Amino acid sequence: MKKKINIILFDDAIAMLCKISRIISNPFSHGLLITLGGAGSHTLTRLATYMQNFNMFEVEVDKDFGKENWLDFIREMLKEIVLKDVNSVFLVSDS
Repeated sequence: MKKKINIILFDDAIAMLCKISRIISNPFSHGLLITLGGAGSHTLTRLATYMQNFNMFEVEVDKDFGKENWLDFIREMLKEIVLKDVNSVFLVSDS
């Protein structure tokens, strides 16, 4: 299920959205977004992913998340990407 977001786009946000969209539209591309707080960059990345009609993979880390959980997540993500041959975005948060 897609998450509904309320967002106000201003000039800097639109410029960042264009940059993110350009980055993810290139094959085998990657980007590192460093921002304060991170909520805006996450939202803009989700929006760019939706605009490009890509799948979004985001790991949810909590106190019980360990090495096996990480390996399972990566394994399932790669199965989805490789077997179904779909364009995807893998979003990692520092929190």
